[in-house]
Amino acid sequence: MGRRQFVRISKPISVWIREVPPRVGGIRVRVLLPVEIDDPFCAEDAHKLHEFGDLTPDGICIRPVGLTSPFWIAPGQADAALGVLRGCLDGWMNYWTNPLNLINHLEKPVAVVMTRPVKRGPGWQTEFGAVLPSRRSPNDNYQLSLLYQHVDQYKQALAYANKVFKFYQSMPDNTYEGEPQRTIRAIKFLKSKVKA
Repeated sequence: MGRRQFVRISKPISVWIREVPPRVGGIRVRVLLPVEIDDPFCAEDAHKLHEFGDLTPDGICIRPVGLTSPFWIAPGQADAALGVLRGCLDGWMNYWTNPLNLINHLEKPVAVVMTRPVKRGPGWQTEFGAVLPSRRSPNDNYQLSLLYQHVDQYKQALAYANKVFKFYQSMPDNTYEGEPQRTIRAIKFLKSKVKA
């Protein structure tokens, strides 16, 4: 497998697998499963990163940014990790490429989401940790705006786009490349949809 390989390219959400090579002198690798959300208002990059799924020997794990350190797979754990990938990648992709599941995850974040193969026979199960207090970041608002737009809930999408615009207004000019022009395009489009 290359360092980056798309597993499922679809609209509005794509999934890919990315291997992070060992650190200098190291032997462990990190395998990530990023979910990307299509952004029709972004001129440069058609997809924007949402979540990292970390491959572990026990399952594919998603934790909120900053709550855990990355998982590095040692050579002795490689077979177990590949077994997890074979056993539950389809279920993981089916769950996380559904925009409604991503919306629910962002609106009601949990401490951990773990997808693991079942012990007997084919299949997988997804376990959810405790619900966390919602402290939405500007990036979460941006993603929610895109996701609500993709499920034709334009009023909610516009509300989140306005929050994103307010954030960019508080920042010095040129802090974020392409902003606030991208958000202005999104707001104009969403206003036209809400009025229609």
